[in-house]
Amino acid sequence: MKALLLAAAWTIACAAAAIVAFRLAPERRGARLMLVVFLASVPGFVVSVFATPPDLGILPAGLVESSTRLELVFGLWLYTAIFFGGVLQLYNIADRGFSLRILIDIVENGRGGASAADVRRGYGAGRGIEWMLDKRLQGMLENGFIVQQPDGRYLLTGRGQRTARTYRGLKTFLRLGQGG
Repeated sequence: MKALLLAAAWTIACAAAAIVAFRLAPERRGARLMLVVFLASVPGFVVSVFATPPDLGILPAGLVESSTRLELVFGLWLYTAIFFGGVLQLYNIADRGFSLRILIDIVENGRGGASAADVRRGYGAGRGIEWMLDKRLQGMLENGFIVQQPDGRYLLTGRGQRTARTYRGLKTFLRLGQGG
């Protein structure tokens, strides 16, 4: 139980630290910044497992694990799972969710709805669909998935090809179809 409580506490602390990091470095927003915050917190998590009593001063004897190593391994697994499967996914939906952003833009429109032209023009708090496409392409360039040719065309790098093949195969396996 100690592992679960520490994983929950460190998840809250990690999310709070990520929020602070986003506010201090708004130009560096992204999953990469969240990953850096998470990785920086892991040593603290490890220390907290060894530095706290097995019962955390509150747990009944029946919920106490005597092996600190087992608590550490289980706690690290939980903390990692909660971060990657929960916090990071929530961030990705909120920051990169195309449909969610459209819903938010329609709500923020303030005119009781929006036409398709309004959505295209107002996407991303008024930055427009072109901004979103440019942002995505820039991210793929910065992360080495594509390169831009002098004539403006984008070509996949080896990394981009591997990623595309992997996710195309996963989508086929999961029968997610050809769409997004």
